Amino acid sequence: FAQIEARVGAKVVRGAPGLWARLRERVQAFFAAQV
Repeated sequence: FAQIEARVGAKVVRGAPGLWARLRERVQAFFAAQV
């Protein structure tokens, strides 16, 4: 998962760091809800 996140992040951060930050928050919230 970390490899995928790094690869996708590298692409997205180039164009929209703010969007990536929000996406990460959403992903972390999603996993937090699973527990």
